[in-house]
Amino acid sequence: MMRCRFLLFTVCAALFFSCANDVPSVIEVRPSVVFDYSDETAAPKMRLAVFAETQSDVRRVAHIRISSKLSGYEWFVENVQIVGSDNRQWAGYANFVCPSSYTIPQGTYAFIYTDAAGENVESAFTVSYPPALVSSNVAVARALLGSDVNERVAVYDENETLIYCDVRKETWSDDDAIFAEMKDAFQIRTCISTRDDSVICLMLVQKQN
Repeated sequence: MMRCRFLLFTVCAALFFSCANDVPSVIEVRPSVVFDYSDETAAPKMRLAVFAETQSDVRRVAHIRISSKLSGYEWFVENVQIVGSDNRQWAGYANFVCPSSYTIPQGTYAFIYTDAAGENVESAFTVSYPPALVSSNVAVARALLGSDVNERVAVYDENETLIYCDVRKETWSDDDAIFAEMKDAFQIRTCISTRDDSVICLMLVQKQN
């Protein structure tokens, strides 16, 4: 998938910024560990989303590389996702995964951003999550995140285009109320995250009856 809104819009939205021949500059790197639940009993699929807010022109990004300092795992991405909002810009990738049966390592990571001129800038970030989430099912995910969480609902149309991602309206007493109000809604998904969005749980997809 980005707060829920941030993570989901990394996949389906991008803005372009004016060109500049400046050297690469990264303001902040923000990771989110995503636990994706597909049915009621199975453990979630796990992935890592990492986006860097840049001060230099984000369109000039060529590729990014991240590496776990503890495990030595390394990922290299050329198809970098670009996101913009309110005169801010990010570059990153929302689907870093490990080989089957391995989990996203916790601890410190290096982040290397390379622009079109081959100039590099390096930063660092830390990944942390409740280990019990790795083998959890959807029924206990909320409790494992704790009580101080954000909860939003993502609504998609029949083409899987995101049409809403925010807190539930007071008038939405249940999922049927969402489908009744939003005529283009085809499926919805609740997103629960820690306050800093470093851990995100994507709950089961609910489709219109």
